[in-house]
Amino acid sequence: MTRFSTRTRLAVAFALLCSPRCAPLQAQQVPTWKATEMLRIDGDEKTFSQIYMLLVYRDGSIAVLPGEPVVLWYDANGRAKGKFGREGEGPGEFRFINYAGLIGDTLWVNDFSLRRTTFIAPNRKLLRSERWPLGIGVATPAGRTSFPAPLGLAPRVIYADGDRLADPLLPPLMSHPSWYPKERGSLPIIRLDTAGNFKKLLAVTPGMGPCNVFYNGPNSVGTPFCASNLSEIAADGSRILFVMQQNREPLTPSYRIVTIGATGDTLLSRQYSYAPVPMSRAMADSAMLVLRTPSKHSQPQPGRSDAIDALVVAKTVPPVVRLLAGRDGTTWVAEGGVGAERSWLILDARGDQVARVKLPRSFVPRVADGSQLWGIDSDDDGLQRVVRYRIGPGN
Repeated sequence: MTRFSTRTRLAVAFALLCSPRCAPLQAQQVPTWKATEMLRIDGDEKTFSQIYMLLVYRDGSIAVLPGEPVVLWYDANGRAKGKFGREGEGPGEFRFINYAGLIGDTLWVNDFSLRRTTFIAPNRKLLRSERWPLGIGVATPAGRTSFPAPLGLAPRVIYADGDRLADPLLPPLMSHPSWYPKERGSLPIIRLDTAGNFKKLLAVTPGMGPCNVFYNGPNSVGTPFCASNLSEIAADGSRILFVMQQNREPLTPSYRIVTIGATGDTLLSRQYSYAPVPMSRAMADSAMLVLRTPSKHSQPQPGRSDAIDALVVAKTVPPVVRLLAGRDGTTWVAEGGVGAERSWLILDARGDQVARVKLPRSFVPRVADGSQLWGIDSDDDGLQRVVRYRIGPGN
């Protein structure tokens, strides 16, 4: 078994430095599947005008985080089941919910403001709350050292054995562990015990790379439609997905999907070719206009205007704009393009292309499992809704 520090770094380096001789998989004619809407839970200003996150239990019931200090539940048919939480700092109260997950049928909810995680039973009763550790304990030759994490070690995944998966941001002017990445915007994905003691480095997220122009120290502005490298952590922590799409060789445009397992091993590394979609002048001009137009409450930032002028908008649309790790081992790849619908490429656990499905561009998938896909859709007024699709071959 090869450790992450050797095998994974080589895989990622290979992806970034790949030459035309790397022989990417040629674009395949894969079947087009149909998406049939099976469930819709409409929101309003009093329920969820904005949905921050949704989670799906094994029985198909749904927990919705509406961006307020409350969790809403619905059964598999969309009927309201109840709610939990209110604003405050006491037991069962929240200030700012920013993430959540499931351990079996137990829901856990992160509160960034209170730096704690609340655990909620299947019957929507409070189990307990845990404060986040404020430092990473690391064993060194001189003994155990704690590296401060003032924002707390917020879990991205909580395993059944109590271990956590986290991607901590440590203060830039303080000492860091030897494994902490040095590239701007790059974060480590590490496994910790409940006390915040370091157990293993699993992966490193891509940095900002060539898609950002920096100004006035750490500030930066992103290039519109830049083909940036992306990452996604599976909800159960079983996989970490990366897409590397910095191959600019015009004769063999391609991107690479890399999958890291829960132990840090490389499970998949495959390259895929694609047909570039030209960037229209109207799209480029519109994106640059948005960057140059200050918001009502923004303050002038020295150097920002020059940084925007230095941006070079890509000539083609990014091949990949989003990833989703399915609960069934599939990988969903949102392909770049134009139009009212977005094409999603479905890969199986081996990386073989299974099918493509077109979904409304306003729909953001959040949970994929077998033939079902749950996500969030938005209307022209900004109101959002939960939608479930059945995915499969067309009639």
